Amino acid sequence: MNAKTIRFLCACFVLTFLTSCIYGNGKDRSRIKSIARYGEIRTEERSLSGFDTISISSAVDMILTRGDEFKVTVEANETLINKIKTELIDNNHLNIYMEKERRPGSITATVHVTLPILTTLNIGGASDVEQTPGKEFVCRKFTLKTQGAGDLNSLNVACDTLLVNVSGASDVNRMTARCGAASIHISGSSDINMDLDVAGHTDIKVSGASDILLRGNTQSLTASLSGSSDADFRNFRSATGKINASGSSDAVVFITDTIQYRISGQTTVVNYGKAFVRPESQKSSNADFLRK
Repeated sequence: MNAKTIRFLCACFVLTFLTSCIYGNGKDRSRIKSIARYGEIRTEERSLSGFDTISISSAVDMILTRGDEFKVTVEANETLINKIKTELIDNNHLNIYMEKERRPGSITATVHVTLPILTTLNIGGASDVEQTPGKEFVCRKFTLKTQGAGDLNSLNVACDTLLVNVSGASDVNRMTARCGAASIHISGSSDINMDLDVAGHTDIKVSGASDILLRGNTQSLTASLSGSSDADFRNFRSATGKINASGSSDAVVFITDTIQYRISGQTTVVNYGKAFVRPESQKSSNADFLRK
């Protein structure tokens, strides 16, 4: 390697280093691009209170905090902050969305919400929601609905009744719930990853190439799977269970006392517990029931 080549390579290295110092990593470059086009990042406090239901859409993100007082703060580029709407419906329903347009990928649009009680959370339109570490939300009945690629990245709740409906390529991650009874429906290539402790019965329906992973305990379990879905309940222990599976779905369960199944198609059900298999259980010739 001659001296000219060495000098050229050194110059390229120095240029690359200086560029990285100026523009930073990918997130920093996105922020610079955002500021250049839409203006500096601003925060604006909205005077709203009394709500226990929240709906969010239009790719606006939200950070939840359980606190004694209500507080709603919008963080966004200055030319777009007025387009982020925070409307109170029927005195108890906070609706968050971006007016007339979806959020461009490079801009900042986050709403920080603090409230004492949360009973219903609706996520849609590619919005992301997470809860800050701290106290769990406590209520009689909690309803979670995600659709349209809306994602829940963390949430901690305690309730008597838990209702979860996840659809349209949405994800629920790192959710923790304690409840008396739970009903979970998941469809449309969606994913659920949850820690769940249920004092009574848990009912689960999975369809449309969706995946669900649960950890915890329940007294009894009913699970229905169809259409290339997967359920991993090996760390979700139940005394009794009824499993219905069809298509090319797979289920791994931990049933300790009695289990009843009805499985067909290219389906496999695996039980890690030592449950007695009820005589009315049925399976087709291509389906498998296995014990671990």
